[in-house]
Amino acid sequence: MKKLVALFVALLLSGNCGADRERAPYPKVTVSVMGQAVFVMLPAFQGDEVKWGDGKGIMYALKGDGSFEKKWEISGWYAHEVIPSDDAEFLVRIGDWPRGAGPKKEDLAVEFYRRGKFVASYSTFDLVKDHRKVRRSVSHYDWLAEGPPSLIHETEFSLTTIDGRNIVFDLTSGAITKVYEPNQ
Repeated sequence: MKKLVALFVALLLSGNCGADRERAPYPKVTVSVMGQAVFVMLPAFQGDEVKWGDGKGIMYALKGDGSFEKKWEISGWYAHEVIPSDDAEFLVRIGDWPRGAGPKKEDLAVEFYRRGKFVASYSTFDLVKDHRKVRRSVSHYDWLAEGPPSLIHETEFSLTTIDGRNIVFDLTSGAITKVYEPNQ
């Protein structure tokens, strides 16, 4: 009987281990590093229900008098994580919850915008070289290293992947300018 109870408890606990759920979209404000720009992310609604994967964002710049000036707007997607530049010109979108066991060409890693216009995009497959290092859950995987996801400095953006690669991008073109491999 004790073995049967132990087996039941083990099965019950294992059913909850590794379980995950995508976060529902919600209105969100992201402030730039120095606080000079604000990006407002809004999910789209269909009636009273959130329309997954769709939304709009509005970039504002802080003026000297403390008011905000609308700089540009974008629509057609929603992201939980965005990084606005202090000059309100650039925006980096980080892909949400890639599904599956590992990096794929279809899975958005990072996307670049300038004044609301698409500049460049990279998939998780493009950026993670050692696919064995991704952390898997029941239905998704993590491709970014833990800690602050990225930093914007002037016109550069950098991130560190889960396999230890530090990648630097030029915000104006979205091009990769430097890659620091983990054993260098």
